[in-house]
Amino acid sequence: MSNGKIAIVVGVPGVGKSTLLNKMVTIAALERVKLSVVNIGSIMLDIALNRNLAKSRDDIRMLSLSVQEELRKASYSKLIELKKVNELTVIDTHYLVRSKGGYLIGLPKSLLDCIQPEFFAIVEAPVSDILRRRQMDKTRNRGEVSLDEIEVEQSITRNSVFVLAALYNANVVRVINEEGKVDEAARKLFNFLVRG
Repeated sequence: MSNGKIAIVVGVPGVGKSTLLNKMVTIAALERVKLSVVNIGSIMLDIALNRNLAKSRDDIRMLSLSVQEELRKASYSKLIELKKVNELTVIDTHYLVRSKGGYLIGLPKSLLDCIQPEFFAIVEAPVSDILRRRQMDKTRNRGEVSLDEIEVEQSITRNSVFVLAALYNANVVRVINEEGKVDEAARKLFNFLVRG
């Protein structure tokens, strides 16, 4: 395998992770850093579409947990290919995925063993901002949740990532994506992942 590194960036739905990562891609292009951002859910959707299992990422959440796991495992080879050609491959994922009857863990041991991440980044935001962003996003069907549920999900994500980082000897950064400060958050994340 090449010297390309993998960073896993996690955050609850509505935290603004995708917007932040798009800004980071722009920074990387300006600084001539070969960086790709890949979303595991998008890879899973491509596979599900080819198998006629789902029409959207929200449909995937309604599949059985075993089918979701099968789709996720099928995505691993794409991640390894990206690691070979990039200076940094950033995996955009949720630690917890709300599914039918509970949660699917977005970072199972099988994935982490396969990709051996060097970095974890936790993107957080005030829970009131997250709730508002979810309510404004008409492109997704995320389901109704309370401020307390968002706080619990954000806390579980944060605490779990530190445990995973210890197991994989990876470095961790926590970035707060406050309203109106996404450029600042993207720069902090880029500097940590690329500049050290």
